[in-house]
Amino acid sequence: ACAALQVPTLLICGETQAQTGWRRRWSDFRMRSRMRYIDHIFASSARDAQALRKLGADADRVEIIGPLEEGTPTLTCDEREWLAMTELVSGRPVWLAAMAQKTELPALDEAQRAASRMSHRLLLIVLPDDPGDGPVVADWFREQGWQTGLRSEGADPEASLQVYVADTDDELGLWYRVAPITFMGTTLSQTDGGGHDPYGPAALGSAIIHGPAVSRYHNEFGRLSDGGGTRKIKDGEELGIDVSEFLSPDRAAQQAHRAWEVTSQGAEASDRVVDVTLRLIQDRAA
Repeated sequence: ACAALQVPTLLICGETQAQTGWRRRWSDFRMRSRMRYIDHIFASSARDAQALRKLGADADRVEIIGPLEEGTPTLTCDEREWLAMTELVSGRPVWLAAMAQKTELPALDEAQRAASRMSHRLLLIVLPDDPGDGPVVADWFREQGWQTGLRSEGADPEASLQVYVADTDDELGLWYRVAPITFMGTTLSQTDGGGHDPYGPAALGSAIIHGPAVSRYHNEFGRLSDGGGTRKIKDGEELGIDVSEFLSPDRAAQQAHRAWEVTSQGAEASDRVVDVTLRLIQDRAA
């Protein structure tokens, strides 16, 4: 019907199905009958492109663009607040525990102690998964002997503080920018595990460390892991080892760049699809 009306048709990230027998033959038959009507085909891989060409797609209409991933908008922040925070922590190594559960606090304590042996001025910023837990989290770290400040009480991350609890809403974009190292909380928790979106810190240049509980964002963590853009740990000891390693700016930057490359690939594929779609619309309008 589209061909009869001269409406352009796209096949976006068509994938070959792992079928056998009559189902595979019937699927191939149906695809062959449609291929000659498709104006442009975006394939997810070279294997898919080859299979689609075998089904009758014109070679000059098939383009390999890789996986088309749903992107995550870059988190924003108040630029003046960002500059002020950057000035306050200037010259200090900083790492962030984002959306941390109370059950993960012992692991954070262990990691902070281990990494502080490499840099005694190290600052841990803890962003509780539930901002309402801020006072409890701050008290817990004080009981462990850490000089701790609480953002909701008006404290700033001054030089004397070792732990800073950022228990205010809608400031993720700020802390991902301030900290070159991010541990994704809710990934070591046995009861509340599942993780949070790792594309946020990846897009803002923060090296990512996470635990095994990532079921809520399995695909996103999987893509980053395949591209060498994350470090997976199982406990506080391993977390301390990785934080210590990433205290080297070069190592943290390499890790963050790999994560950024993974997230940008999906965006480039999306941009290409939009460009071709707009061109076909403009050609039809002309």
